[in-house]
Amino acid sequence: MAYAAIDVSSLRVEPRIPTSNDVFLGGPYFADDNDAATSEETLDRIGRMKYTIELKGLGTTALYTGKGTTRLILVKGRSSTISSQTDLYVEYPGRIFSCPEDGNQQQQCISIDFSTNGGSSDAKGYWDIKKSGIRFLPDNQLWSKQ
Repeated sequence: MAYAAIDVSSLRVEPRIPTSNDVFLGGPYFADDNDAATSEETLDRIGRMKYTIELKGLGTTALYTGKGTTRLILVKGRSSTISSQTDLYVEYPGRIFSCPEDGNQQQQCISIDFSTNGGSSDAKGYWDIKKSGIRFLPDNQLWSKQ
């Protein structure tokens, strides 16, 4: 009896539009340096914030609406900088949900509440399949999943 195997590890994988909002879970995510604001704080640091996303509660928290399911999340961020703020830690509530039909194939969306840090209370984004990360609207900032 003979066995044969074909090595497919070198084949190119085409990006697929995710059909599950679980694509956002895990991490780590890093804000792209090219998209980051060029403030003095940004220029003085070596490193950046590392974010992870997890389901809020026991992972069963889901809100059922007429437009689909919304899952509550918690975004946790920790500084990876070499500075006096090395221990910086933040948590932001949010939600992941199916995007409205808009013709852009943005199947999975996310909303994060950055208001505790002076930001938007409803920063919306979608899963960017080409860059494998979260693309935020309207500033076009990307969090790359690594």
